[in-house]
Amino acid sequence: GSARKPWRGLELFMEHQISNSDPSLAFSAATFRQNYSLMLEMADSCGAKVIACQPPANLKDFPPFASQNSPNLADSALSRWKELLNHGILAQTQKDFAAALASFAEAKKIDASSAELNFRKGMCHLARNELPEAAQKFEQARESDTLRFRPINAIHDAISGACGPAATGSNKLLLDFRKVFAENSPHHIPGHELLYDHVHLTEEGH
Repeated sequence: GSARKPWRGLELFMEHQISNSDPSLAFSAATFRQNYSLMLEMADSCGAKVIACQPPANLKDFPPFASQNSPNLADSALSRWKELLNHGILAQTQKDFAAALASFAEAKKIDASSAELNFRKGMCHLARNELPEAAQKFEQARESDTLRFRPINAIHDAISGACGPAATGSNKLLLDFRKVFAENSPHHIPGHELLYDHVHLTEEGH
């Protein structure tokens, strides 16, 4: 028979990235919510009590798996965007975080869709102890990561909508581990202290 094809690991997923503008993102979230609600209905029908959770994710110490620019960006604009990003990265490496943020801000004016850009801005804000801005940019980096291995807000909204306070039935308990992990993380931004990688918990996290 034919030789077995080797498993390509993450490389395989790189061919199936999903940007925020991809219509399949909203469809996937809607399908998730429908399936989640059906499972809760099945549990309710047999009298089972359900403990659901909002899963945490590593925001601070795990960069996006993949990042894409807007597909509508002209070649000249993309070239300028990359130039500004590289200038910012150089300044960030040299710990000139103000200059890095200035370059990243100019890049954002051209294209704000890059997960890497948001993550690097978060790192710079954190280094400057600008914690609300850092948390916001780390969240945006997760939301714009084009390999969706961390739960995005649409998934969290589906969970809370299906089994939160507005849901029918008294046999559902929703635990928001995002909040718990944030409250027990330095600067209230989850990172490697409680998560090994993107979502898997350390011993302390457990």
